[in-house]
Amino acid sequence: MTSIGEPLRKQRQGRFKGAMILAMALLAITVLAAIWLAIAADAPTIVETDPETGTLVISGPEQEFVGRVDGRYQGRNVSVIGLPAYGELIENAEALAAICALRTDPTAQWSENSESLRAHLNGPELDRYCVTGP
Repeated sequence: MTSIGEPLRKQRQGRFKGAMILAMALLAITVLAAIWLAIAADAPTIVETDPETGTLVISGPEQEFVGRVDGRYQGRNVSVIGLPAYGELIENAEALAAICALRTDPTAQWSENSESLRAHLNGPELDRYCVTGP
């Protein structure tokens, strides 16, 4: 390399090194922000009774994507909308019993896009809660 080209090469190496350090720092900040958002996000399961119809409504996050299931439990209408959290279902025995009965009910009406909901309600953790209780 000529003596004229040597300073240019060193300048390019310095710029490249600075760009790589900046890219790694931005990646680390992005990962930390994603972790913080995942921890800080709260998507509660809501169990309520519709005052007009008396239907027990159990709703969780992802309602637009996973669909719903409607059925009856002990003579009462039950609707599960979204993905109810297992931990919060344990705290509400009525909701847990309704879901355990509804997930195996052949007369339950599942919405078209309910494959994820069906998998969630028939998962091993909910199987354990339905068999042994909370």
